[in-house]
Formats: sequence, C-alpha cells, structure tokens
Amino acid sequence: MLLQLPKLHLIPGAKKKKAQSAKFPLLDSMIMTFINKAETYLSEYWLGITWATIQVKAKHFGKELNDRGLMTDEEYGSFKFSRGWIEGLRKRKDLKCIKLVGEANTLSEEAYWEVIPEFRDSLHDLMETHNVPA
Repeated sequence: MLLQLPKLHLIPGAKKKKAQSAKFPLLDSMIMTFINKAETYLSEYWLGITWATIQVKAKHFGKELNDRGLMTDEEYGSFKFSRGWIEGLRKRKDLKCIKLVGEANTLSEEAYWEVIPEFRDSLHDLMETHNVPA
C-alpha cells in the first residue's frame, strides 16, 4: 500500500523578520528536530511535510511535555497549536514552503516509516541535552 504524500517542502528562508519568542522553546526544538530529520529523509525522494503534519506532531510533543511535567495542564489545555502558532513557528525558525511537483505515490509506506526510528533517536538525544526525563 502506498501513502498519499504531501507536495510541500520546507526550506530556510531569506531575510528573517523579528518574531515573537517561543513560549515553549523545547517544543520548538522538538518540532525542528522532527522537521530536519523528516526533510533529510524525504528530500531524497523529493517529498515534503505539510503544515498540518507539523501541527499534529506539535500536539503530540505538547502532550509529551505535559505528561513529563514540563508543560502544565493549564498551559497544554490553552495551547491551540493553531495556524497562528504555525505562523509564529514559521517566522521564528525562518521556514518557507515551496510546492513540489512530480509523480505521486512514488514512496512505499514501508520506506516512509523508516525515518521514525532515526527520529526517535534524535528526539532522545535532544531530551537528554535538555535534561528531559524519559
């Protein structure tokens, strides 16, 4: 079975405008690790990540931070992971989006998920760097 994959690819932008600082820098760091790992792998196949995928991963990481006591229940409950948050992340990290064209469904589901173990290792390293308990 083949996955229907997105046609967007994130790239560093040109001039960086001053953006509001992150309320949860560790969450931003976790998301950027995910983006970098996924982009490294997916770029080999000219595939990319959608903003919606980033939003879903951010919710997952936010829940992890909440479970670990690094984000209070109130903070997690009020954090919307909205388009506004995505826009802030985009500005803070100077992310741009380009549209990719090419043949759809050229990557198998198995190949797509090969990136996950590598990402977990990177996330574990990031958590150790920031003294986040496992």
